[in-house]
Amino acid sequence: MGLWRRVARAPVTAGVLLLLIVIGAMTMTWIEGEAAPWSRRALGTAERLTWVTHYPDRAEIWHPELYGPFDLWSGEWWRVPVANLHHVNWLHLLLNGLFVWSYGAFLERLWGSWRTLIFISGAGLVALLPEYLVESYAIGYSGVCCAIYG
Repeated sequence: MGLWRRVARAPVTAGVLLLLIVIGAMTMTWIEGEAAPWSRRALGTAERLTWVTHYPDRAEIWHPELYGPFDLWSGEWWRVPVANLHHVNWLHLLLNGLFVWSYGAFLERLWGSWRTLIFISGAGLVALLPEYLVESYAIGYSGVCCAIYG
């Protein structure tokens, strides 16, 4: 099956895959393979933050006991499902992308685009919300991949 025909038959899956690649390109370096926390946070993840003051010669942590997801505490709960779109490195993105391209397209052909969109949106929230509630800041589409597989 040709690429464009497959995209036409599973537009939600293709859109999600494109979004995963674009977010990955914006937040990961090509050489080192690790994401910059500031770029992930700017594009929607919840990062564990601390109060730090930067001086020209050093950085000083004000209250080491005061740390956490300040963005979530200020009511930005949209960051939880958006964290699904971020990945740790290119291998992580590649494996999740291959899974979504094969199984997500199958699910979309079976259920239709709207049901698939609602399902993966809900799966993204269900997969990461428990992680955040126990202060484990996970990222990635693996939870949604497991929901699709299940």
